[in-house]
Amino acid sequence: AMDSPDVGVPWLYPGFAVLAFVWSAADSFGIGANDVANSFSTAVASGTLNHRQAVVVALFTEFTGAVVLGASVTDTVRKKVIALDKFEHDPYVLVVAMASALFGSAS
Repeated sequence: AMDSPDVGVPWLYPGFAVLAFVWSAADSFGIGANDVANSFSTAVASGTLNHRQAVVVALFTEFTGAVVLGASVTDTVRKKVIALDKFEHDPYVLVVAMASALFGSAS
């Protein structure tokens, strides 16, 4: 297959990349908030932890989980979910697809 004429052009779509970062941050915020709500709602409702204690525990557990397990999750998506060799000749299609998935997940 022939390469796209845009292959190798760094930052061809800088605005799209910035939007993808914004969508990624919104997605991360939403996922983290959902995790915390699911994890600590019972402890706060039962009186085991007050809100301040739950926030402190969540801060450390969410951050530690993202740092310790984040690389393996990224590796799984990169190697086992998406066949990157299919996008070798037109990598910007992959960029659009991944950014669109982030947008869909964040909204």
